[in-house]
Amino acid sequence: MTSRLHTEQEYKDLLSEHQIVQRKLEHKVEALLKVSQELVECQKEKQTHKTQAQEYAERCKAMKMAMVAQKRERNRKESAAEEQQHNLVHVFKCVKEENKSLNEEIESLKSQLEEAKCDIKLMKAELSRQKLEHFLQNDDQNEPSTSSKHAQGNDFCLSRRSSLKSNNDILQELEKIKCEYGLLERDLKTLLCEKEELIVERDAYKTKTERQNAELNLILNGDERRLMDIDSLLGENRYLKERLQNAQEENGMTKAALSKYKGILEKSKKSSLKNDNSKTSQGSSPTAPGIQLITAKQARAFLGQANDNDKVHKNIDYRALATALFEAVGDKTLALSHLRKANKILGTRVTELENKLNVMDRSVSKSPCKMIKVCPLVKITFKSMNANSSGGRIAAVTSELMFQKYKLSRSCSNTNY
Repeated sequence: MTSRLHTEQEYKDLLSEHQIVQRKLEHKVEALLKVSQELVECQKEKQTHKTQAQEYAERCKAMKMAMVAQKRERNRKESAAEEQQHNLVHVFKCVKEENKSLNEEIESLKSQLEEAKCDIKLMKAELSRQKLEHFLQNDDQNEPSTSSKHAQGNDFCLSRRSSLKSNNDILQELEKIKCEYGLLERDLKTLLCEKEELIVERDAYKTKTERQNAELNLILNGDERRLMDIDSLLGENRYLKERLQNAQEENGMTKAALSKYKGILEKSKKSSLKNDNSKTSQGSSPTAPGIQLITAKQARAFLGQANDNDKVHKNIDYRALATALFEAVGDKTLALSHLRKANKILGTRVTELENKLNVMDRSVSKSPCKMIKVCPLVKITFKSMNANSSGGRIAAVTSELMFQKYKLSRSCSNTNY
């Protein structure tokens, strides 16, 4: 019994093991099927990847071919552009050389034209001389005594040739003088404008000082003797000294001008005597230095009465007249520069005076017995004045204003002179 039970138990164990092994086998079969399916899918994916790789390789080859073609096309275009640029440079050089040659031809043609003009002038002079000789020969046939006329005709031709050359030079000199005269005229206009402005400023300063003096006289009860002090006397003394120096300088200048004019008169007398002796061969004409002695009216009369046949002397006189005018303009400019300097000094003095007034207005004391410094030379006390601070300030500045008045009158007298 026990053996039978034992075999049954073994049989059950074997059946259970068989079932377990069978289940394992089934699981492995299922796993193998799954692996085989995955293998098939992997093969399919491998095939698709191979096809894609082949397609990509073909596309890369096509792109490489296209890039090579583009590179060749680009190189071809660059070479064509370089050739075109080289051709353009060559054409530009050729055009430049042609332009140079054409300019040289133009210059040569201009020189030929000038030579032709000179030849034409000479031919005209030769024709006129031949006509004159022919005319003189006809006169010789009609009249026996014509040898002197023939000589005169030859002299006339020679003088005409020389006059043609001299006229060209004189015309060039006249053009230069005309340009210089225009420049001097413009400078003179600007100087006149500046002079007018300075005169207006001077009048304004003059009226300002007169008004200030009148106000001071009214404030100080109209007593003009109170305005005269040591500072005003010193200013008047300086003014008179400067007037004396100016008079001495003017005297020296007039003496120098008189000596100069005496020398010019002596030279003109000598030249007039020489011209009287040589009247038969040459026409009398005023000398160049004599032009510097005539006035404006005499110059106009001289220019109106000038003879057309005396062109050379007339041009010399014009040149001398232009130099005289240039000297006169220089004197005027010098006078204007002196006037401008004087006005600048006056303006600076007025500004200094205004600054002093402002400083006094700020720093002056209200006590009437205070010492007030008007100038570095004089100190004025106002102990006897029963006035307020404004009256003290005005009285302290009177000496400075009188000094300015004398300076203004001096500048006015200089400008009127």
